[in-house]
Amino acid sequence: MGYIAVLLNAWLTKPELEFCIKEAGCRALFLDGERLHSLGGKDGKGLFDSLKPKGPLEHLIPIRCNTSHLVSTISVIPYEKLLNPTHPHNLPPVDVTPFDSAQILFSSGTTGRPKGVLQSHIGWTQHTKSGRYMQLRAAVRNGIDIPATAPGTVPPQMVQMLPVPLFHVTGLGISLLAADSGSKLIMTNTWDASAAISIIQLEGVNVFAGVPTMALQMLSAPNFSPEKLGSLLSLTYAGGPAPPALRERVKSTFKKNGVGEPSNGYGASEALGIASISGQDYAERPTSIGKPLPCYKVEIRSPEGKVLPPGAVGEVWIKSVGVAKGYWNNEKATKESFQGGWYATGAQGRMDSDGFLYLLDRAKDMLIRGGENVYCSEVEAALLSHPNVIEVSVFGIPHRTLNEDVGAAVRLHPSATKVTAATLRAHCAERIAKFKVPAYIAFWEGPLPATATGKILKREVKEIVGKAAARELGGEFAAKL
Repeated sequence: MGYIAVLLNAWLTKPELEFCIKEAGCRALFLDGERLHSLGGKDGKGLFDSLKPKGPLEHLIPIRCNTSHLVSTISVIPYEKLLNPTHPHNLPPVDVTPFDSAQILFSSGTTGRPKGVLQSHIGWTQHTKSGRYMQLRAAVRNGIDIPATAPGTVPPQMVQMLPVPLFHVTGLGISLLAADSGSKLIMTNTWDASAAISIIQLEGVNVFAGVPTMALQMLSAPNFSPEKLGSLLSLTYAGGPAPPALRERVKSTFKKNGVGEPSNGYGASEALGIASISGQDYAERPTSIGKPLPCYKVEIRSPEGKVLPPGAVGEVWIKSVGVAKGYWNNEKATKESFQGGWYATGAQGRMDSDGFLYLLDRAKDMLIRGGENVYCSEVEAALLSHPNVIEVSVFGIPHRTLNEDVGAAVRLHPSATKVTAATLRAHCAERIAKFKVPAYIAFWEGPLPATATGKILKREVKEIVGKAAARELGGEFAAKL
C-alpha cells in the first residue's frame, strides 16, 4: 500500500499517544477498545476531538470495539470488514523499493519526548535472514542434526511462541523470523507465566522468545516442571540485560542438552537485531551478548572517534543496512546518532579477540524494566513538573524479577510538608506510562550530591537509594537471582 507502519506502545498515556500520532502524521489509525477509551474517554466520544486537530487523520479502523455511536467526519471501517474478501479495496498500484521507509517505532527520547525511529524494508529483510543464519549456526554449535530435505518435500514445521508485543524490535523480529521460516506462531495478548507453561505444553512449542524477566517467571511459576516444557528446544531472551546466572539456572533446571537451551540477544530500535549468543559460546562467555549478526559491523570507539583494539572499553558503533534511516522529523537527533551509515549507540562496551561483544553500560542514561525501556530524563521531567519538586535524579534499582525497577531521589521545596511518595507517583501516572512511574522514591534533605559543575553524582545516589529500597520494601527488591 505504500504506507509507513507506525507501531505505538499500547501502555502509553493519552498525551503520549496523541504526540506520537501527531508527530508521525498518521492518516489511518487502527485501535482497540482500550485505546479508544484512552484517547476518547470512558464512552470514546472525545476521540475525534482528541485526534483530528493533531494531524491529517483520514481513516479509523476499530478492532473488536463498537464505534457506531461516535459522530465521525472521517472514514470508519471495522477491521473485520477489511478482512472480508468481498469488501472492495480499490488499492492503487504502488512502486516500493527495498530502501523505502517501512516503519516507525517510537523510542523514548532523552529530552522527555519520544523519537520516531525510521526503518527501511531492506533493513528488516536483512534482519530476518541474519536471524535465520544465527538459528542454524546455534543448532550446529549445539550439536543438533539438521537433516537434508529432499526436493519437493517440506521440513517439519517448528512452533514458536511470541509473548512480547509487536511495538518492540524483539516482537517484530520474532514474528518476521517465524513467517520467513514457515513456523507456526503462537501469540498472546497478555503475559502470565503459568498460562505460558500450559500453552507450551499444549501447542508443543519448540522456541520461546521473550525477555529475561519472562524466563525467570516461568522457572518460578507454581505449575512449572521440565517435563511440561519437554518440546522446548530453545529458551531465548532479549530486550533487556540478562544476569549471567540466568543461563546456569536454565541449564541446571532442564539438565538435558538440546532441551530449553538458553540463548541471549542484543538489539535496538535504531539497529534491529545486532548480536546473539547460545550453546557452548554462551557457556564460555556468560557475560557476553554474542557475536554480531551477519552483515553487521561493530566497532568500539574512543570519545575522539578512534577505533579501539580488542579489550579496550569505548562507545559501541554499528554499521549495517539494518541501521535506521534516522529519527522521523528530528534532524538534530539524527545528526547526533547517525553518521555515514553508522549508529552511535551511546553504550559503553568492549570486544574480545574472538569478536564477542560485551556491554558495560547502557545507552543514554536508560534503564530496562522487565524488557521495557525507561529513559531517566523522561521520568525526571515528569517529577520536576510538580511545583514542589526542585531537584531530582532517576535511575534503576535492583529487582529480582524485573532486573531493575524505577527509583528516584527527590528534593522538595522546604514548604512542601504534605507531599508524599504516593502524591508524586500519582502526579507521574497522569503524565507518563505506568511502567515508568517510580516504584520507590527517596526524599533528600538538602542538595543532591553533585560535581563542581553541578552534575548530579547519580551513581552515588543510586547506590544509597537502592539499599534504602531493599531495606524498606524487601521482597523482590532485596533478593538476588
